[in-house]
Amino acid sequence: MVAQAADKKSDIMASLLRRIYHALISLQIAVVLILLLIVSLSAGTILESLHGAAAAKIIVYNSVWFSALLILLGLNVLTVALSRIPWQQKHTGFLLTHLGIILILIGSMTTRYFMTDGQIVLVEGETSGILSLPEQILEIRKMGDRTVWNYPVPGKPFPWEGRQKLGRPGKLPVDFAMTHYYPKARLRRAMRSAEDGPASVYLALYNAMTRQEMWLTQDDPQTGSVNLGPAAVSFASGPFAENERGTKPKLYLEFRIGNHVKRLDLDTVQPLPLAAKLEGTPYEVIIEAIFRNAAVVGREVVENEAVSSPGSWTNPAVTLSITSIKGRALEEKHHVFANFPDFPTIHGHAVPESGVKIALGAVPGCSTVSSLML
Repeated sequence: MVAQAADKKSDIMASLLRRIYHALISLQIAVVLILLLIVSLSAGTILESLHGAAAAKIIVYNSVWFSALLILLGLNVLTVALSRIPWQQKHTGFLLTHLGIILILIGSMTTRYFMTDGQIVLVEGETSGILSLPEQILEIRKMGDRTVWNYPVPGKPFPWEGRQKLGRPGKLPVDFAMTHYYPKARLRRAMRSAEDGPASVYLALYNAMTRQEMWLTQDDPQTGSVNLGPAAVSFASGPFAENERGTKPKLYLEFRIGNHVKRLDLDTVQPLPLAAKLEGTPYEVIIEAIFRNAAVVGREVVENEAVSSPGSWTNPAVTLSITSIKGRALEEKHHVFANFPDFPTIHGHAVPESGVKIALGAVPGCSTVSSLML
């Protein structure tokens, strides 16, 4: 009885395998799989053109069902090729065609699960080990500690609203949950009428190539002006006073570490270089050079002699270093521009390891508009 049961089970298994084999070598199955692949690729192309590559990856190319479709097609092609054993010379073209299809499918699956897609920003003669990945990361830092937790943020193809837990960082009694997700977002400040408060104006600056819309608040050091490269717009209670020929704007540096802000006036910085401790932090700043009309040549900031006439301060900049005075050794070099506060971001510079954000400003009343955009 036991032997009969085993034989019956073996017959059932053999019958099932034969059915799977005949299904995999079926021309009808191959046609269906190819048609499904064509429809999927067409849908991915349309999604990418309408909503971007990220949406197409999430919905189609990185989905489980698309991977399953590629695996089934690969098994179908492989089984058909193996069904011709023993192979003969007349099968050469047939086998090469099927081998090419299999290699393409293996390459696509390898790319899907093992490829790292990123960018390295380099200039000629430079080396770097920093790879910028397109992944969306939520970075959490503990105040007073260098501990950092990184949590991947799951992307969504379209605007999303709900609640998705991201996890708890270490021993902190805090939960993080994503409640809204916008694949393409723009921050828009809104103003409303009030009984008290400063005046505000809404500006739309545009030309044939671009358009910028913004709110400016009168005499506000952070939202009262906007830098537009070589020009600046400010909403103030009076016009800026002209600099007297030969006088120097009152420059200052602001350092933000977490919620703490330190200010260092540069009016009396003589001679250079000058070292100054950032009180309340484990860092020391070394002012290496101050430029009246800075220009970037290669990776260095130099004085633009072509416009460096007495009293001319058209593009103030400072080169400085931040070093640690206790704990792990650290040294960072920074170039800070008064007219271009976003210079590091624009040029793809890495986030400073120290976590210090720096801005170069000038007091109101000079021709150089101050910027406190940190």
